[in-house]
Amino acid sequence: MIYPFEEEKTITQKFGQGDAAITGGIHKGLDLAANSGTPIRAVAAGTVVGCGYNSSAGNYVVIDTGDINVGYYHLSQRLVGYGQVVAEGQHIGLVGSTGWSTGPHLHLSFERGGVAIDPLPYISGQVQYSDPAAMKPNSDGYYTIRQNDTFWGLEERWGIQHGTLQQANPELDPRQLQIGQRIRTSAAQSATPTPAEQYYTIQQGDTFWALEEGWQLSHGTLQQLNPGQDPRTLQIGQRIRIK
Repeated sequence: MIYPFEEEKTITQKFGQGDAAITGGIHKGLDLAANSGTPIRAVAAGTVVGCGYNSSAGNYVVIDTGDINVGYYHLSQRLVGYGQVVAEGQHIGLVGSTGWSTGPHLHLSFERGGVAIDPLPYISGQVQYSDPAAMKPNSDGYYTIRQNDTFWGLEERWGIQHGTLQQANPELDPRQLQIGQRIRTSAAQSATPTPAEQYYTIQQGDTFWALEEGWQLSHGTLQQLNPGQDPRTLQIGQRIRIK
């Protein structure tokens, strides 16, 4: 993993400290002070699984790295959209002070299995990050390319026959793999169509308008996909169709 900024920033609140100024609880992230508009880098490659606005986090982006969900909160602007695959080091947003914030900063959040962990050892290099989930395909039969991956190395790692990944991905040149690129992990998967419908679970602060903006959908798309749903009465935990 890498540091989220080009230059080291001042820590204004550490993970695990009392958070009386805002919530009265324990601080479940790491706050790094920076000027509004400062570009924020993805600390690791992954897929955007959360992107929008709510009253506490403000503008936020959450990226699933395959092992840790990394949250970037209080942004002035989001630069990526829901479902987008991002590379390590890619700019995903700009520093701001939206939501429950007392000044411009990045609140960096790490969660593994739904449990908050301290980001600092990972982004400072104290912990050598080795993503166990990156060692095997995702549950949907796809894998996201990481730095130094090769078809031969993945086949050896997963114990599959040489040439399997080329057969499953005939459109790809194995000499030109890109970090963040998704590949099929079996020839059978290459013949399986992607499900036509996709769904999202409503979280606190969500609105149709904010979700459409976060996912870069045209206005009215979610209402068209969910004709029986009144957008004024969304319920936390409710599933809506997004595609």
